[in-house]
Amino acid sequence: MSEEELQILQNKLKFYEAFHAKVLMSGFILTDIAYGIELKAQKVSGFNQDGEQVTWDTSEIE
Repeated sequence: MSEEELQILQNKLKFYEAFHAKVLMSGFILTDIAYGIELKAQKVSGFNQDGEQVTWDTSEIE
Protein backbone atom coordinates (compact mmCIF):
# COMPACT_ATOMS: atom_id res chain seq x y z
CA MET A 1 0.00 0.00 0.00
CA SER A 2 1.39 3.38 -0.97
CA GLU A 3 1.73 6.33 1.40
CA GLU A 4 -1.06 8.12 -0.47
CA GLU A 5 -3.45 5.17 -0.10
CA LEU A 6 -2.60 4.89 3.58
CA GLN A 7 -3.26 8.61 4.08
CA ILE A 8 -6.64 8.30 2.34
CA LEU A 9 -7.61 5.43 4.64
CA GLN A 10 -6.52 7.41 7.70
CA ASN A 11 -8.56 10.40 6.52
CA LYS A 12 -11.62 8.18 5.99
CA LEU A 13 -11.20 6.75 9.48
CA LYS A 14 -11.05 10.26 10.99
CA PHE A 15 -14.22 11.19 9.11
CA TYR A 16 -16.14 8.11 10.21
CA GLU A 17 -15.00 8.49 13.81
CA ALA A 18 -16.29 12.07 13.83
CA PHE A 19 -19.48 11.10 12.00
CA HIS A 20 -20.14 8.25 14.43
CA ALA A 21 -19.66 10.52 17.43
CA LYS A 22 -21.85 13.31 16.03
CA VAL A 23 -24.69 10.99 15.07
CA LEU A 24 -24.74 9.20 18.41
CA MET A 25 -24.39 12.41 20.41
CA SER A 26 -26.97 14.32 18.39
CA GLY A 27 -29.96 12.78 20.11
CA PHE A 28 -31.51 12.38 16.67
CA ILE A 29 -31.45 8.60 16.92
CA LEU A 30 -32.92 6.88 19.95
CA THR A 31 -30.30 5.07 22.01
CA ASP A 32 -31.76 1.60 21.46
CA ILE A 33 -31.92 2.15 17.69
CA ALA A 34 -28.33 3.46 17.62
CA TYR A 35 -27.22 0.43 19.63
CA GLY A 36 -28.90 -1.91 17.15
CA ILE A 37 -27.22 -0.16 14.22
CA GLU A 38 -23.88 -0.34 16.00
CA LEU A 39 -24.27 -4.10 16.55
CA LYS A 40 -25.10 -4.60 12.87
CA ALA A 41 -22.01 -2.58 11.89
CA GLN A 42 -19.89 -4.73 14.19
CA LYS A 43 -21.29 -7.88 12.64
CA VAL A 44 -20.58 -6.67 9.11
CA SER A 45 -17.11 -5.20 9.77
CA GLY A 46 -15.84 -7.65 12.37
CA PHE A 47 -14.65 -4.78 14.57
CA ASN A 48 -16.13 -2.69 17.38
CA GLN A 49 -15.88 1.08 17.79
CA ASP A 50 -12.50 0.69 19.51
CA GLY A 51 -11.05 -1.22 16.56
CA GLU A 52 -11.04 -4.50 18.45
CA GLN A 53 -11.89 -7.60 16.47
CA VAL A 54 -15.21 -9.24 17.31
CA THR A 55 -16.61 -12.49 16.03
CA TRP A 56 -20.22 -13.20 15.18
CA ASP A 57 -22.21 -15.99 13.67
CA THR A 58 -22.50 -14.51 10.16
CA SER A 59 -25.73 -16.39 9.51
CA GLU A 60 -27.38 -13.95 11.94
CA ILE A 61 -26.49 -10.84 9.93
CA GLU A 62 -29.56 -9.19 8.46
